[in-house]
Amino acid sequence: MILNSRKQALTSLRGQRVCISDLDTVFHNWPQDVNPMLEFLRHEVEDRLESILPSDKRLGKLKAADFGLFGASWWPRANFSHCRIITFLAIWLFVWDDEIDSEIGPLAGDLEGARNFREETVCFIRNTLGLSNQENYETPHNPIINSFATIGVELCRTYSIEQRHTLLTEIEFFMQTSEAEQHMRLQGSLPSLEEYTGCRMGTSAVGVCLALNEYACSTELPSSLICDVDMRELWDQTNVIVWIVNDLLSVKKELAQDTVDSLIPLLYATNGNAQKSIETAQITLRSTVRNFEETAKRLAKKFDHDPLIRDHLRSFIEACKYNCTGNLSWR
Repeated sequence: MILNSRKQALTSLRGQRVCISDLDTVFHNWPQDVNPMLEFLRHEVEDRLESILPSDKRLGKLKAADFGLFGASWWPRANFSHCRIITFLAIWLFVWDDEIDSEIGPLAGDLEGARNFREETVCFIRNTLGLSNQENYETPHNPIINSFATIGVELCRTYSIEQRHTLLTEIEFFMQTSEAEQHMRLQGSLPSLEEYTGCRMGTSAVGVCLALNEYACSTELPSSLICDVDMRELWDQTNVIVWIVNDLLSVKKELAQDTVDSLIPLLYATNGNAQKSIETAQITLRSTVRNFEETAKRLAKKFDHDPLIRDHLRSFIEACKYNCTGNLSWR
């Protein structure tokens, strides 16, 4: 059975019962913890949300999401000030994406408005990160876009130009895939698995978060390591692990929002079997975790000659593992 329309997929998949095996077993030998500053972080998050979206009807839902736990679980080894800034970035990503994502954002059906929103965002971020030569830049009026300023100021103080360029590149990829995803959704037909996974590598925003793992670890990796093919592979594998877990655990919620741009509905559209779709995703998840381990070993061996790089690389790899287990525990 091959389904070609969103309505067909929604109608056929709704009401079916599936079983998702215990995902904790996938990460049984990976570290998992919660930052001891969790409660302080939760207070910071509440104040942050109220400053960005005062009196907004979404505020209660966003507070209930517990972004404090998100930050504390993803970066349990970061000191409080660094964990606070990275959690602010996560909040920014969620709130920004809500303007466009799925069927519920105010710009969800407005391609031109969404394009302007993205362009204004990238321009502001580039300026805030000190990576633009533009003079007399006018600060945008949108409070969501403006809320990145706190993050940008801190990263200009602590991050090198190369590290800030890496972050900007990941944010631009996030924006580009967000636009591609919106185009596909508004066309009405279902994207292919290849189209979806290509977009998902950006819309997951995992790459943006990984770009701050050095900040979380208070390290700076050399460009030779950041540009290494195995390091790029490690980033991609971390990305896939996180978004497959998210797609597995959010399918019920997304169907309730009439959203089928997700791994399980798209697998189902090709094989017609909901449980098989779940199992296929889980097999891919387990194989990606194994591939991550192999990639990490190659990287460690490749850069074993320098004790400082070796230690910093070990911290980065551990941070990626915490990102994956922390994402699961927060979900």
